[in-house]
Amino acid sequence: MASLNFRTEKLNFKNFYSKNQTVLDNARLMFSTLISSLLSAEKNISLYSISSRLKSRDEAVRKFTRKYQESLENEKIPYEIKDHITDLVGLRIVLLYESDIQVVGDILKSEFDVIEVTNKTRILESKGDAFGYKGLHLDLKLSASRAAMREYAPYASLRFEVQIRTIIQDAWSVLDHKIKYKKAIPKYLERRINSLAALFEIADREFLNIHEDTQAEEAKAHQHQNGDENINAFTFSQIIKDKLSGFANDESRIGEFVDFLLSYGDLSYNQLVEYIDRYHDLVYGFFNQIKKMIKKNYQMDVMSFLFFVLYAADRKKYKDIIHGMAEGEFLEYLNSTGKGGTV
Repeated sequence: MASLNFRTEKLNFKNFYSKNQTVLDNARLMFSTLISSLLSAEKNISLYSISSRLKSRDEAVRKFTRKYQESLENEKIPYEIKDHITDLVGLRIVLLYESDIQVVGDILKSEFDVIEVTNKTRILESKGDAFGYKGLHLDLKLSASRAAMREYAPYASLRFEVQIRTIIQDAWSVLDHKIKYKKAIPKYLERRINSLAALFEIADREFLNIHEDTQAEEAKAHQHQNGDENINAFTFSQIIKDKLSGFANDESRIGEFVDFLLSYGDLSYNQLVEYIDRYHDLVYGFFNQIKKMIKKNYQMDVMSFLFFVLYAADRKKYKDIIHGMAEGEFLEYLNSTGKGGTV
């Protein structure tokens, strides 16, 4: 029963916590698994991590003392500590891009009953000269339909908090907490901290801009909008997807491959596609012949294949792209077929 006696209510809360700790921890695991499942179905979300925690008993009491005790007692409002700690169970969803925060928030709002929403970003941005922690906090509970299921019934009345933020916002939150926690910050240091917060905000925005520009470049490559320009990492990746998807490929080295090919001179998207279309079967036949000779299941990779395609297309320009025994055998093969491009 609620009262204004802090000592009594502190003891009551500790008893409540001890009695329900197993249920609370099971709820933490259940909510984490459920939300992970819901978000994993969304392929376009830049999910980085989902973590969960059960707030410790002493931490919960400290939060109540810090945020609620004085005002409740001044207004003579009886209380139970457990009614004011809505984040005993807490989840943190970390995303790569700020644009996904609202997307994830909307998904959770549609799947759970929403008790309270705190948009830290909107609050901060309403203060034109302020910088600091941004993110979206949701106080949730199970929807009636899900709470009616047997496996969720023990947690039907339990509130939990979900914090949604970007990886950069998460990093700032950790650093800011370490700097300020239990310390009175002098004004000159506070100004420097605010400057640092502004840099984090700029980094978050620029990270999103780079992501969006990258997507735009990928879309251009997919639509072949710059076919007469020299290949780049985006158009080269598109060629691999369109023409060479059956070959082994190390995507982490695409930029390196493009630089190597362009070291021989200009090579446009249209040119490379034309060379592949013209010499694909020829080079493929050569590799099949090699496999029969060595009697091994040789796995051809993209770059090896392209070296022979380019050599077949223009032996003068790409004269040393293959060499040694491989060059000799390929030349013999070209002569035997009567095919091959510029000598």
